[in-house]
Amino acid sequence: MCDNNDRKRKFSNVEAGNQSDFVLPSSLNIVRYAETRAQEIASLNLHVKTKTVNKMVLETLPKHMNRRAMSHDIRRWPRRLRQLVKKQYENQVNKRLRRPPSRKHRRQTNNLLADYNRRKRKQVWLETHIWHAKRFHMTKKWGYHLAKEPTCKTNRRTYNSIMKYCLLQDVSFLCCIEVSGLQSEITLGFSHLSSPATGPGIGAKCYLNGSREGSIVLYKYDQYPFDAIGLVTFFWKPVSTEDSISSQEPCDTAESENIRYLWLWCHPSCYTLLWQELIKVFQNVISTPEDKIFETVTDKTSDTPKIKTSSKPHRATQTLNATSTKEKVSSKLSNGYSSGSATNTSQVFLKSLKDKLVRFRLTGPLTLKVLGNAISVSSINKTSSDSPESPWWHSYFNSEDCLMSHETKMKLWQRLGEAYVPTELPQHWILGLTVMDPRFRLPHKKQRAEPSLEAHELDQSIEASPELSTSPLWDEAIRTEIKKTKLSEQEFNKMISESLIPGYQLHLLDSSSRIPMLLIQRPGIQSLHQPCKSTFANPRLGNGCDIILPAGWGMAFWIALVYQGAQVGALSEAYRTSLEVGELYFPFDYPDTDAGLAEMSVIQTNKLEVYMQRPPSKRPNFERLGIPIPFYTDYLSLVQGLNKDIIQKFCVLRDRKKLIALSRLISSTNDSKLKISKHFVGDGFYKQAIVPVIVEMISKGVPEHCSMICVPLKRDLVNLKSQKAADVKEPLHKVKRESKECEEKKITKPSRLCEAQLKNGTGQLLPLSSTSRKIIGFLTTGRYSFLKASGVGIGFCSLVGLEELLPNSKSIILVRSIKSLDYRYAKLSIIS
Repeated sequence: MCDNNDRKRKFSNVEAGNQSDFVLPSSLNIVRYAETRAQEIASLNLHVKTKTVNKMVLETLPKHMNRRAMSHDIRRWPRRLRQLVKKQYENQVNKRLRRPPSRKHRRQTNNLLADYNRRKRKQVWLETHIWHAKRFHMTKKWGYHLAKEPTCKTNRRTYNSIMKYCLLQDVSFLCCIEVSGLQSEITLGFSHLSSPATGPGIGAKCYLNGSREGSIVLYKYDQYPFDAIGLVTFFWKPVSTEDSISSQEPCDTAESENIRYLWLWCHPSCYTLLWQELIKVFQNVISTPEDKIFETVTDKTSDTPKIKTSSKPHRATQTLNATSTKEKVSSKLSNGYSSGSATNTSQVFLKSLKDKLVRFRLTGPLTLKVLGNAISVSSINKTSSDSPESPWWHSYFNSEDCLMSHETKMKLWQRLGEAYVPTELPQHWILGLTVMDPRFRLPHKKQRAEPSLEAHELDQSIEASPELSTSPLWDEAIRTEIKKTKLSEQEFNKMISESLIPGYQLHLLDSSSRIPMLLIQRPGIQSLHQPCKSTFANPRLGNGCDIILPAGWGMAFWIALVYQGAQVGALSEAYRTSLEVGELYFPFDYPDTDAGLAEMSVIQTNKLEVYMQRPPSKRPNFERLGIPIPFYTDYLSLVQGLNKDIIQKFCVLRDRKKLIALSRLISSTNDSKLKISKHFVGDGFYKQAIVPVIVEMISKGVPEHCSMICVPLKRDLVNLKSQKAADVKEPLHKVKRESKECEEKKITKPSRLCEAQLKNGTGQLLPLSSTSRKIIGFLTTGRYSFLKASGVGIGFCSLVGLEELLPNSKSIILVRSIKSLDYRYAKLSIIS
C-alpha cells in the first residue's frame, strides 16, 4: 500500500502533465473513503443551506411561478420549497401582525349544528333549507322558513321550465294528517265537512281503492257553502295482500280487517283549523303535532268544544286518553250537532304526520325523464331470514305476492322512463316504488335535461290499480328504520374515496338502504291558449308528478334531481305557474277562508307601508282617482250593496254544475237564455256568492292586485269595435276642500295628516257606486303571461253583477288599476 507521500507525488505528476506515470492504487480503504466523502457531503449541504443572497424564497423563483396566492397559502408553493418557506416565515423578525378575525368569524358559533337547531325552533327549516339559503331569498311564512324567490332577476325562466324542461319545488311544508278507522265512519264524518256538489269527495268510488289522489275544499261542520277551511288533497291506503304484513295496529276491534287509512295534505296556514274540526268530528286523537299538544276541553258558556294548546315537550308517538276525551265532549257534541255526527262509539283516530314526510313537486314535460335518470328501482331478492336484525325489505317482500308486485313495478318504471310527458299516465295516478339510494347513481358532473327529438309514447295503456299503488311507506316502523339506517354523508364520501376508479358509480350493496316512494301524477289543466308553433306544446299545462319520501332523505333525492337537470323554483315560481296555468292558488285566491283573509291583510299592510313612505306630493290621490277601496279586495261590500243589514258574509261558488252553466251562458250567443237566476232557484246564497274568474287583456295593459272589474257601457262596446279603446277614461272626482285654517293646522301637524291618510288607506274612501262604470269584482292577482302574450289576472265577481253583465257585453269587461284613470278592455271567463 502506498503512503500519503506517494499519492501526493503521483497526483502532482498528473497535474504536471505526466499522465503516463499515474498508477491507480491496487486497493482502497473503504472506511477512510466513506469518512472523506461524508465530510464533503456535509460541506455541500452547509454551503447550500447558507444564505448567500439577501432575498426571499419568492424572489428566487422565475416570474412565471410567482403567484399572489402563495403569500398566504403555503400549499401553493412547490413541494421542494415548502419547508424552506415555512422556516423563513417563522424566523421573520419584523413579521406583520395578524389581522383580527372578521365580525362574522367572531360571532360564528363553535357548534354549528347546535346553532342551526336553535335557529329552527320558532321557524321550521325544511331539509333543503341550507341548500336554498345559498341560492334564494328566504322568507318566514306559515311557521316555516321558506325560499321566496331566486336571486336571478328573470321571469321567463319559470315559463321555459314548465313548457320545455322540468321545474322542481320543495313542498314539504304541506302538512299531512293520517285518519284511520272504519271506512263508513270516516266517510260519514267528512260528509259534514264537504259537499258532493263541489266534485267527487273522499267517499267517491274512484278514490276508495287507493289508486288515485283527489282534491276537495273542506268547510266547517255543516256550514257549506260558508266558512271554508281550505283546499285539501287526499288518498286512501290501497287494500291488498300487503296489509297483512303491516305492523300498524291503531285499535283492537273485531273488525280490524276493515280498518282503512287516509292521508290528508293541507296547507300549513289552515292546518290548525282543520285539526280542530277533525277533533270535533272524530273526537279521538292517537298522536299530536310535534310543536303543540292539542287538548279537547269544554267551555261552560258554549256548546262547542275549544282547543287548548300547550308548548310542553312530548314524544311524537304519545297516545292521549281517548276515553276521557270522549267523556268530556260527548254531551256537548250531542247537543251542538246533528244526529249524523261522531258518537262515543267512534273508532276513528287522527295522527299528525307533519314534518315526517318529504314531498317534492316536478312540473314540465321532462319530469319523467329527470326522474328516470335520477331514481332507479331497487332489485330485491327473496330471502328466508326472519331475524330481528335483518333489513325491513327481507320481511316485507317475503311473500310471493309482494315480490311479484315489486317486479311488475320495476318493469313498468323502465317503460315510464321512455314516456315523453306525464300526461300519458292515468290522471292523479299513484305508483308505489321501492328505490335504491340515489347517491349511488350521481353523475360525475351536473347533466342538462334535453328533450328527445322523437316523442315516445307508451306501447300499452296503464290501468290505475291498487296493486301498483301499494307501498311500505304507510308503515311507521319502516319509516323509522329507514331514517335510522341511512348511510351518513361521511361514510358515503369515504366509500367514494376508497373506490378503485375515481368518478365511477358505486355498486349497490345488499345492505344498502331501500327507500319506499310514492309517485303521484298531476294532469294539469286543459288550456285553449297554446303556442302556434312549438315542439313542446302539450294539451295540458302544469302537468307533472309529486314524489313523497320518508323524512331524512330529502337532500339525497334533491341533489340527485338537481344533477339530472331539474331547474329549482320557489314560492314565486309556484305563484307564476298557477297564473300561467289559470288555476286558483291557495291561500291567496281563496278569500272566503281564514288563511286567505290573513294573506289579504298582510298584502294590504305591506302596500300601505310603501304608500306612506312616499312624500304626500308623490302619493296617488285615491279620492280624485275615484278608487273606493285601495289596497284591499272587499268582497263583502261588493255583495252587500244596499243590503248591509241583511247580508253579513259572502261565499265562493264552487258548485261544478252551476259553474259550467255560467261558463256556457257567458259564451252563448242566444240572448233569450241569459238568465242566471234560473239556475239558482231555491238557493238562499244567490246574492251572497262570488264567482272565480280569469281575465285576459284584449289589447294592452297588465292587471294588478286590487284592480277593479267593471261593466262597460254601450258606447264603450261601440268604441271597441271602432278601435277607439283609448278613449275610455274615468273622469276626475271632485274632492271637498276644507277651509284654509284647517289646511294650515294639518300642515303644521304632519302626524295628524299621516294618521288621516292611514285611516283612509285601510277603510272605504268612496261608495262602490261612485264610479262611472259599475264595479262587479276585484282581481286578487295579475301580471304579464308569457303563454298568452298579454296581461292576465285572476279574481272574483259577484253573481248579481254577472247577471247585469251578460245581456249587453257577454264576456267583454273593463279593468282599471287603482293608480290609473284608464279602463282597459278584457275578456272574462269562468274558472270551473
